[in-house]
Amino acid sequence: MILVAHPSLRAFINTEHYSKLQGIAEGGKNRQESVFFGLKKVLELSSDAFPDYVLIHDAARPNASPQLIDRLLYELPSYQGVVPLIPLYDSLKCLENDHLHSITTFPSWHRTQTPQIFSFDLLYQSSMQAQKLNKEFRDETDLVLSLSPETKIKAIHGEFCNEKITSIEQAEYIQKLSNIEVRSGIGYDFHYFQEARPLILGGMHIPFEYGLEGDSDGDVLTHAILEAMLGALSLGDMGTFFGIGAPDLMGIQSTKLFHRLFQNCHDLRRDFSIIHIDTTLVAKKPPLTPHIESIKQNLAACLNITTSKLNIKATSDKGMDAAGSGKGIRAITIATLSLATEAMYE
Repeated sequence: MILVAHPSLRAFINTEHYSKLQGIAEGGKNRQESVFFGLKKVLELSSDAFPDYVLIHDAARPNASPQLIDRLLYELPSYQGVVPLIPLYDSLKCLENDHLHSITTFPSWHRTQTPQIFSFDLLYQSSMQAQKLNKEFRDETDLVLSLSPETKIKAIHGEFCNEKITSIEQAEYIQKLSNIEVRSGIGYDFHYFQEARPLILGGMHIPFEYGLEGDSDGDVLTHAILEAMLGALSLGDMGTFFGIGAPDLMGIQSTKLFHRLFQNCHDLRRDFSIIHIDTTLVAKKPPLTPHIESIKQNLAACLNITTSKLNIKATSDKGMDAAGSGKGIRAITIATLSLATEAMYE
């Protein structure tokens, strides 16, 4: 992550120690020049080798969700650019010297949002060309399409909660809309051991002589997390939501179901973020404690959260029931999610 900021903010930024921040570029006289300075900073940190892609995002849009970024990245590399749009419902007017002039609004008109993602080479070369021509464009999409009209740019549906805040009135309005509903769900799953299968927990292969039975990869930990998330979202259980015995689920890597859940929830307008997940694994064998950190890292990446939002514990349960006696593994999970209120999507 490269931040383009006014020099007066540098001291504050440096004291915060943002872990993802790789560099700071000084802003220009307008958005276009600021983005160009940011691109040059990326090159400076990349040893002059062009990265594949770059995302440009307005700091004035603090409510962009991780799912929006996932949907942008999903369209690559089929397109040279991807941009989020939302429909324009308002009737437009032009005000000149206190006199109104009507502007015809076409149904196809949309508002552009960020992040916008482009081939780095394309955007950098276009930015250099605009600087030489002394032409100014409103955003990166206008810049690229004006200078390279044949560029393949994909438009995806943006998010109404991803509003740009440029005034005190907007900030107060967004605050009223951003009431968050917090919900929790409980997930429980147990799988018996089965021969001739790999043992998969949290998407990680754990060395052991047996795997876990199941139509998928038998990942009992991931299943318990999914059950807990579905419970918090009031979407039933895995069988109800994903389908029992569906052909496309046979042998599937269970962690891939997280992406399905995120996408389906977006389609249902139930976008959410994860506040915390706490889970306990119960197994007499194999020893799971040595693997917990690597499992956490992998699950956090799959869920697009930091490891601080995920806690995993392991116990042997002192010989009680099937898991405690070494016949399989049980997982119990509590997931706490924050759901945007319906008003944020209307």
